[in-house]
Parts: sequence; structure tokens; C-alpha cells
Amino acid sequence: MGGEPLPPREHRAVIRYRIGEQSHELPIPEPDRSVQAHGLRAIWRWHAEGEEGFRIWLRINNVGGEPVYLESVDVLSAPLPDLGCPLSRMAVYQNGWISWTPTFARRPDDGLYADPGTETYRMMHQPHPYDEAVVASEWVTVIGGGDEGMSLLVGFVTMADQLAEVRVRRDGKGMVARCYFDGALLRPGDALSTETLLLRVGPDPLALLETWAEVAGREMDARVTVPSRVPTGWCTWYTYYGENTADDILANLEAIDRYDLPLEVVLIDDGYQTAIGDWFSLDEEKFPEGMGPVMEAIRKAGRRPGIWTAPFGAAEDSQLFADHPDWFLRDEAGEPVVGWVHWGTTCYALDCTHPEVLAWLGETFRRMRSEWGVEFFKIDFIFAAARPGR
Repeated sequence: MGGEPLPPREHRAVIRYRIGEQSHELPIPEPDRSVQAHGLRAIWRWHAEGEEGFRIWLRINNVGGEPVYLESVDVLSAPLPDLGCPLSRMAVYQNGWISWTPTFARRPDDGLYADPGTETYRMMHQPHPYDEAVVASEWVTVIGGGDEGMSLLVGFVTMADQLAEVRVRRDGKGMVARCYFDGALLRPGDALSTETLLLRVGPDPLALLETWAEVAGREMDARVTVPSRVPTGWCTWYTYYGENTADDILANLEAIDRYDLPLEVVLIDDGYQTAIGDWFSLDEEKFPEGMGPVMEAIRKAGRRPGIWTAPFGAAEDSQLFADHPDWFLRDEAGEPVVGWVHWGTTCYALDCTHPEVLAWLGETFRRMRSEWGVEFFKIDFIFAAARPGR
């Protein structure tokens, strides 16, 4: 590693928070020493893992008399250590936000790939505050030169309470591992911890990523055993892309039987509803007799009926948004927060802390199960539930 061990020679943590309408920052320059300001007490923990790395986290207590609203915490802010590789040959693994987000190793200073830089792209793929001076990676990154020099793993191995990312400066001068609290309330007397960051060095960047995945899976009790039976099925999307009718589904169901295809689930994907959020308002041209007869035909054929939903948002022209505008997240200006853009239609993000929203979500899936007999649910665009807002 160019002769430079961990931890980096200069490092600090930073807590950003609000008390009332006043914003504050609390820098923490040294590990394992308590610091305090405005009734907020914090300690920065470093746990050595042999000679190869550290686990790092913060414990934060509200010892004052006023509520504190946490915005973000830099679990580690530091210059990049000497990895024995010049910037021109260094690569940064960029982990994506959603399944459509590019995920690959890229040059921090230049490269073949350049994101479009449009507002729509950023909204879909870059959920945290944008900074063109950094390469931002969700949860984890590996920095290094491949066969030349050493590589550095910087990755959060717990993912229980906050979203997190790692930012690497394009000029190679620094990195930040940050947890987002999005204004979470810390009442007087309460305490919490950030997610835990794993910092490790090694000669093989892929082995470091595998180590991260193994540790994160263990910490989060991930299901790592192969199920005894993996469901098989047919989904309308990859043939019709939302344009299928009830007759199309019945025709394919007949073909599945005719050719004796080993498909357990028949799933009706996007396009049956009149708008995102209005799940029981069916497109009458596509489903003139409703959903019941189609689901019944699937069951009679010995298959399991499935349905697609994107439950954590609603289209701007939906009846749900018109009837319940107070169910949706709002930004600082009071405008609804965009969850995603669905084939040209803006969909606003539901406030999943609102009791009526939670009740509506439960009732939606109960009705699909009891009234339509749905046995298999495909739930899409779940990242909308993680949008920040008020």
C-alpha cells in the first residue's frame, strides 16, 4: 500500500444536525474520545480487525433538553491513502442505487462512461445531494489499481437504519463515507448508532468485494442458503411491456398448457391499472370483465396467479393523489417529492411514516389476496419508500 498503513494519517467524523431551525456541525477529530455540543454527545469508535482493517461507527446521545434532528453523519472523512498506483491508473467501484443504475469500476478522473447529467437521471439514479467533483457509490466502494499496488475497501456492513454512500473525489485527494438520517428525531435521553463501516486493504479488489458481501450478509442475517424449490413462471411484461389484454393472458395460459411448460406462476405485470396508485381501477379496454375471471382461469389451469405493483408512489394524475394529497412526502418548499418518472408520468412518493398510508398499503394487498386470489406479488420501485422529505 505504498508503505502507508491504515488508518489514514488524517481523518475525522462529522455530525450534521438541527435544533429548531438552526443547523449545526459537530466535528470529531479523534476516535474513542467523547465530544459534546448543544446537548449532543458523540463518540467515534474504531475497532481493529487484525492488521488489515477496522470497523468504524458513531454512538450519538441526546443529553440535552431539546429535540435534535439529525441530517447526516460522515462516519469517515479522510484523504485517500497511498495505494501505490497513480491516479491515471486507479479505478473506483461505483455501486448503483437501483437495478437500472450503472454499476461498474470507473476511472475517478476520466473514462469512457459519462452520466447524462439530466435532472431526470439524477432523480432516478443519484438520490443523495449531487456533487460533480465526486464519484458516489451506494454503500460500498473499492479503490485501487488492480494488478498495480493495493486496493482499499470502504463499505458499510450494516444497513438497518440509514441509507449510506461512499464519495471519492475525482482528483484522488479524499473520500467520505456518509450515513443519511434525513432529519430523524433524537429526543432528549435517546441514543442511536450509525451504520458500521468496514475499512480494509488487500491486493485483490474482487476478493475485497467478496469479503464485504460476506460480512454484510452475516451482519444483516441475509438468506444465503438456496431454497429447496425456486418458483418458475411467466410474466406479461417481457412480451407485452404493459400492452397486454386479458385475452392475451388467456392465450398464453393455453399455450403453456399445450406445450406442458413447467411454469408455476403466471404474473400480470404493469399496465392493468388506469394509473399508478389506483390499483383497483382497471383499464376497461384491456380487462373488460375485471381481474376476477383472469385470475380464476390461472388457478383452474393449476398455476399460481401473480400481480405487479409499485405501491410506494402514485401518479400525478391518479385518483389516489387527488383524494389524499396529505399522504405524500413534501420537500422544503412544500411540493410533493418525486418518487420516479414512470414512462413519462411523474409519480410522487408516499409518506410511509403516515399511519393512514400504512393502513392503505395493508388493505391494498389484503384485497388483492382475498378478492382476486393473488398468491404471488411482484413489488417494484421500492426505493420510493426511501425518499427523503417532510
